[in-house]
Formats: sequence, C-alpha cells, structure tokens
Amino acid sequence: MGALARARITVEQGANASYLRVTTAAPVNEPFLNLIIELSWATGRVVRDYTFLLDPPGVTEMQAIEPAAPIRPEAAPTRTTRAGRRAAEATASAPSTSTTAAAPDTAGSYTVKSGDTLSKIATQYKPENVSLEQMLVALFRSNESA
Repeated sequence: MGALARARITVEQGANASYLRVTTAAPVNEPFLNLIIELSWATGRVVRDYTFLLDPPGVTEMQAIEPAAPIRPEAAPTRTTRAGRRAAEATASAPSTSTTAAAPDTAGSYTVKSGDTLSKIATQYKPENVSLEQMLVALFRSNESA
C-alpha cells in the first residue's frame, strides 16, 4: 500500500487562496509521492498529476545520488594584438618539455563537455531505482549556480 492510502486530505482556506492539506497518522518514508488531483464542476474538469520529492530521515544515506560537478562557462575569447597572437602561436607550437600525468577523476564528480545537456548527463548517470525527473531535479538542485 502507498504512503497516501490512508492519508486524510482536506481543503483549507488560507489568507489569499485555498489549499489542500494532506496528513497521515504514520510517518512517510518514501523519497517521493505521486498525487493526482481531479477537480470537477458543472461545465468542466481538470486533472493534474503532481510528484513531490521528499527528504525523509534516513533515505538520503541509503540512496545518495552523486552530484555532478558545476558547469563552468568557457572563457570568452580575448582580443590580442598581432604580436601577442604570434607569441601565443609560438608558445603553442613549441614542444612541451614536461609531461604531466592525467589527473584521476574525483569520485562523485563529472566534468561537463561541450554539447552536454542536463538531460543527457541525468540519463547517463541515473540509478535504476530513480526516475529521470528525480535525477534531473537532483542534479539541478546540486548545481543551482551552474
């Protein structure tokens, strides 16, 4: 049985608008709830499906979603003089005197590449027990400044 099977739903009157109050006798331990609201009246009907993402105690430790690395905008090209461009080209074409080992990937991070989209990254790293919408929201919330 779902968490809302024995829930009590009442229409409450707020200062500026009405709202639905959903209460349960038992704690809700699911990480998300799906709720379908149907409003019917003499001349019409509206049906809306809402998904509520929750953070119940203990679930975040059990089903941690690895956050993606923040997306960093590429540096805008700067204007250079001809002499500056020649110096940069000479430096770029000179053979490298030191070899640098590739840095190991940091666990739980992802470096965004050109052409990556939030949907593409979410699909690639989404665990089986998480919906695409949940993964999109989790990635976005983990990187709101991106």
